[in-house]
Amino acid sequence: KNKLNATSEAARAIPRRRSWALTGTPVENSAEDLVGIFVFLSPGFLESGLKPDQISKLVGVHILRRTKEQVLTDLPPKMIRDAHLELTPEQYETYCKVQTEGEMKLNSMGDSVTIQRAFELILHLKQICNFDPITGKSAKLEQLEADMEEIAGSGRKAIVFSQWVQTIKWLSERL
Repeated sequence: KNKLNATSEAARAIPRRRSWALTGTPVENSAEDLVGIFVFLSPGFLESGLKPDQISKLVGVHILRRTKEQVLTDLPPKMIRDAHLELTPEQYETYCKVQTEGEMKLNSMGDSVTIQRAFELILHLKQICNFDPITGKSAKLEQLEADMEEIAGSGRKAIVFSQWVQTIKWLSERL
């Protein structure tokens, strides 16, 4: 989506006769995201600085958009099961250590502390709840393994999502 980054430039440098772009979120931050996609698809078709309504008119015939209602019959039923899990002892120890050290660091910053620093600590703590990066222990993995065994035993399939790419990589090695 960012026409100036190295990945975008490398993709555009690949010799090709036809180009396709698939995305669930063609416009994430600004209309410029869509311009970046079209620089790959059809150089010169869109240009920076166009108003969103102008871009919408230009790209309408190039975009296939389906709503959930249109494809719902093709999808299996969505199952959500909330479960309360206790962290493993190793996770809990790491969590407490990181929390204590993080709070001390934030307190030591005094008035110069920013909300971003606090969110960084919260993010790190959330990641430890997925898996302990020090010991590799994970209560969620233990539950997920049990769930996957049950699903596989019944002949069904599952898709596992995570907010973090690193968690998916970590899970894929263990599942």
